[in-house]
Amino acid sequence: MPGRELAVGIFGENFTTDGLLEGAIHLGDQFSTGSAEVPVTQPRLPCYKLGLSFQADNTVKRFLANERTGFDVAVNPRGRSRR
Repeated sequence: MPGRELAVGIFGENFTTDGLLEGAIHLGDQFSTGSAEVPVTQPRLPCYKLGLSFQADNTVKRFLANERTGFDVAVNPRGRSRR
């Protein structure tokens, strides 16, 4: 979003990554952060609330066209898998 100051968490993310792009991430991939395992559970899709936050009707369409919407993960304590 050129020319716009973006605060941390403005997209509703709980944490961000560097170098993990959607084209290289698959459902079920597992990562670790601190003492937690974080398996990828689903693609993240922007909803209408993102448009409300940015006060722009085309916000969701722009994010979908950009193909950098992110992904959702589960957070599991290390050594325990979610069933």
